[in-house]
Amino acid sequence: MPENMHALLITDRKTGGGAALFLDMGCGKSFVALALIANYGFKRTLLVCPKSVIAVWPLEAERHSAVPFRVIPLEESSVADRTRAMQSALALAEVRGEQVIVVVNYEAIFREPLASALLATQWDCLVADELHRCKAPGGKSSIFLSHLADRIPHRLGLTGTPLPHSPLCAYAQYRILDKGIFGTSFVNFRARYAVMGGFNGKQVLSYQNQDDFHEKFYSIAYRVKSEDVQSLPEAIDVVRPVVISAYARKLYDTLKKEFVVGVGDGTVTASNALTRLLRLQQVGSGWAKQDRNIETGVDGELVQIDQAKQDVLADLLEDLNDEEPIVVFCRFHHDLEAVHTVAAALGRGSLELSGRRNELQSWQSGAAPILAVQTQSGGVGINLVRARYCVFYSLGFSLGEYLQARKRTHRPGQDRSVTYFHLVATKTVDEDVYKALEARQDVVDTILSQVRA
Repeated sequence: MPENMHALLITDRKTGGGAALFLDMGCGKSFVALALIANYGFKRTLLVCPKSVIAVWPLEAERHSAVPFRVIPLEESSVADRTRAMQSALALAEVRGEQVIVVVNYEAIFREPLASALLATQWDCLVADELHRCKAPGGKSSIFLSHLADRIPHRLGLTGTPLPHSPLCAYAQYRILDKGIFGTSFVNFRARYAVMGGFNGKQVLSYQNQDDFHEKFYSIAYRVKSEDVQSLPEAIDVVRPVVISAYARKLYDTLKKEFVVGVGDGTVTASNALTRLLRLQQVGSGWAKQDRNIETGVDGELVQIDQAKQDVLADLLEDLNDEEPIVVFCRFHHDLEAVHTVAAALGRGSLELSGRRNELQSWQSGAAPILAVQTQSGGVGINLVRARYCVFYSLGFSLGEYLQARKRTHRPGQDRSVTYFHLVATKTVDEDVYKALEARQDVVDTILSQVRA
């Protein structure tokens, strides 16, 4: 790591105090950020990130840092609750003399009463994870962080996609890190680096003064791409926690209680447990069957009750380049549909490989970046090395199918490190399934053994 990165962060705020780590996924952004916070003894750090990543940071701190940080993830249901939780935790940490990292999502920071509480708190360091989320000059999160950053002496931006669309994405991000780099007028910034024309002169025709742009852009930033790092592991596993809604939680807990009782009285055995576990897993993905019609005896239709997992997938995809090839493995047809829904909302093309559709060849030829794959159809005998990012939206119970699915992207012909994302609904069977697969154990037998114990 360049030696002057340290100098940039400890500089007096009058001369800057901002820096950026533009490192591809797996290149150590979180490790370096935590190391800097620990080494310089920042007592109060505010870490802003996408909502789906809030729960990841406590795990990263536990994994990477020898310093006993008090990590405070603000995940309460209301902004008022988050404000109270932050203030209470900060007061307790002050008494104990602990280093604190408060983790909050971009969508919450500008809302009252949290916004006022953040502005009134004396922070030592601001870390903006996935900084490109603030690329819109008129975005509420970007504007608020720009004001808040004026009060914080040390600022660090983290992202692997600093310019997702064009050089103009840099302005709002650098307005947070260091207003002296590109100024405080987007109109002047755009006039300097873009050639405007077209309808009413509001269309970007081309870009200009790029040498000057890059000199300023990299004056406080370090760019590391995965292909530049020789020591990256061949495969990286990442868990993205999913917090299901209160309604889904109530339904899940009812079904789970019935399952546990059934195991206890012997009505649920290894031979018939699969159906019960499937229902639990579907609720974790946001779907449930309506009650059976007593008069006709027909099971109710499968209906969507929650979209928390869809939201986490959208969050994840938003942090990857629009054209990045991505494979999303799913167990159920409704999960495949969820992938297409998310892709369409983000303006990205998606294709499918399943028992009902085979669009693999079109995906291989570059017709769309996202391929939704039904694990049973796409786990064996196909080559998916076009993608280095693989998402397990929902996991099956077969260890063999899971291992085969991983091998579709991590096999001869793959010349990049592969990252596997697992969307795991917290406090559900998803956690048990993932742990069993990770330990290379039989899923159903392992879950039944845990319940019996």
